[in-house]
Amino acid sequence: MAKRKKFSPKAAFAIVRYCIGLLLFVPAAYTAFQGKNVVSLVLFLLLIAAETAAVFAESHEILDIRIVLTVSWFGAVALSRLQLSSLQEDWTKITWLCVGLYYFGFMAGFDLVQILSEKRKRVMSLDAVATPASYLRNVRSAILIIAALSLAGFLAECIRFNFEMPILVRNKPHAYTDFHITGIHYFVVSGFLAHGLTVYYFFAKKKAVGVVKTEAGSPKKEGGVSKKEALFLIAVNMICFLIPVALLSKLQIVFGAGITLLILIFLLRLSNKKKLLIVGIGLALAAGLFVIVTIGRHYPDGYLQEVFAFYDPTTSVAIQYPYIYVVNNLENFNLLTMKLSQYSYGTRQLYPFICLTGLKFLPSMGEFLSVERFFTEPTLTTVSVIYDAYGDFSYFGVALLALLFGAFSSYAYSIKNKYQKAFGLLLYAQLWIYAALSFFTTWFSNPTTWFYLLATLAIGFWCTQDGFFKFHGSRLKAEMKL
Repeated sequence: MAKRKKFSPKAAFAIVRYCIGLLLFVPAAYTAFQGKNVVSLVLFLLLIAAETAAVFAESHEILDIRIVLTVSWFGAVALSRLQLSSLQEDWTKITWLCVGLYYFGFMAGFDLVQILSEKRKRVMSLDAVATPASYLRNVRSAILIIAALSLAGFLAECIRFNFEMPILVRNKPHAYTDFHITGIHYFVVSGFLAHGLTVYYFFAKKKAVGVVKTEAGSPKKEGGVSKKEALFLIAVNMICFLIPVALLSKLQIVFGAGITLLILIFLLRLSNKKKLLIVGIGLALAAGLFVIVTIGRHYPDGYLQEVFAFYDPTTSVAIQYPYIYVVNNLENFNLLTMKLSQYSYGTRQLYPFICLTGLKFLPSMGEFLSVERFFTEPTLTTVSVIYDAYGDFSYFGVALLALLFGAFSSYAYSIKNKYQKAFGLLLYAQLWIYAALSFFTTWFSNPTTWFYLLATLAIGFWCTQDGFFKFHGSRLKAEMKL
């Protein structure tokens, strides 16, 4: 008699989560569509609590990427129910459908990969072929290469623009957008990758410390990071940190700090309470830097209040600013669903490929890349992650994007947990940030995002090159013998 296949526990958890989620999401969206925003707000808060509890019961990891997506995505939707600004309108049925498709599509993609790989003992990754002898040396050289490229690019831009860095320019709030050289700027803003690698390097070197006996027979510690090396790497990282500060790039500062903090947390293996505490401190520091950079942009008096169009103009800018920068991204998407006259069938999401290959400089590309974009306010151009996916292929595009993002995140989650090496940590930390800020921008139709991911792949290959060639060389010899 054939044995019955056991039902996957992960599949069971997934089905329970979907049932809970849909039972709460559908009435939350319906009541919002009916204009009952207070009821909808309460239901979305219950949805966040229920989904978070369900994922935590499965993974026991408070910083699980699925929990982060739940809190940030539905948190942004719940915040929008307060309706504090005249920029906000009632959302269309398509908007609510896409909000649900993105969340549940991501979860489906993540769970599908986890269920399919549940019985696999090995997760294929560059980290799997890392060799201890040369790995840390390659990690250190990768840190120096990233920092050198970032600094060289920044100096080139300074020379090109007569050292008129955004931090030194007054009465020009958007100076950052003008201060860049096409192509080179990708390297300039990639310096944050050095921070995460440095944290990993310090931890790995500390773990490699051993005690050996000298010729005289006395014990001696060997390995670890020397004081000179530590000071040198700290100086290198300070350079990488100060570059986005000089550029007044809020996103790069938050992104770099987030990646570094996440890798630190992943390596420390702390309790969930301590993880939340560190994340809270990190968010507070990031908010402080965000405020400093905003002040540094020298907005005219009353400019922000006029743009944000709050019903109560006396509301503090400290409240208006974060509210609009969370809520308005979804409002821009809602406007797209109302005004879009034709889909672009891949043009928007092909943009990174067209940019990184240089095809955008072809004369015929100008008309090809021209697509419809709608914003509630001309200066508030940030949009949610689903904006371009919908613009290309309607809600089918949103569902496909969500499935692929969820599946890729699931793969990164697995290799991070299994190997705890530089490639997996960097990759998962980036995807974690993209999930946490899904409400903020179209990450995957942004060339910079793909440059970061390609750079991460290059770093992974560079750090494991000796093991990679050794592993594949032995496989080739074995196949030739056959």
